[in-house]
Amino acid sequence: MTRYADPYVPNLVPSLVAGDSSMLELERFLAEELDRISIAIQQTAVMAAYGALYVSEPAAVQTVGTTHEIIVGWDVIAPLEPNRTAPNATTNNITMSESGVYYFSFTASINVSADIFDFELFRNGAGTGVRGVVDPSNQTDSVVVAFSGPATITAGDVVDVRARVTAGTGDITMISGAFTLFRISELHRGDPVPI
Repeated sequence: MTRYADPYVPNLVPSLVAGDSSMLELERFLAEELDRISIAIQQTAVMAAYGALYVSEPAAVQTVGTTHEIIVGWDVIAPLEPNRTAPNATTNNITMSESGVYYFSFTASINVSADIFDFELFRNGAGTGVRGVVDPSNQTDSVVVAFSGPATITAGDVVDVRARVTAGTGDITMISGAFTLFRISELHRGDPVPI
């Protein structure tokens, strides 16, 4: 059986009496406590990881069919120095550098043809179930599509947003948009300790 390391609980301060040995004992005690506190922080802190892709200028018209296709047209990486992620506006995806549970958000103002569009977050070419649907009610109009949710990610995974229509083909023009993510939890809580 494996359990995770116990949370930090301070040790009792040693009884001290005047003299050099008491100072040495106090120094040893403080050094051990600082080591234990440092380990406890490492085991419980979630290290920040974030990145985003944006559309700042209207993208070219993209035609999609009934199978999910990667949304293209991203032209800005944000922030300028993403943390533990690698957004790529050329390949229209984000490569994840570290494992964890991430919160994803996609929001876009788009011009669409008169079709029902299904947008979904994909991980390594497979749908995650984090999705949104837009039905412009048989008119070609500008609509806002937005969806968000958590997904478990492993280091090296590649994530992107894809779209499809329910029948035939449909046109999408992204006027503005944001595909953002940030880590909300790491996949572990400290190092396993055998018992």
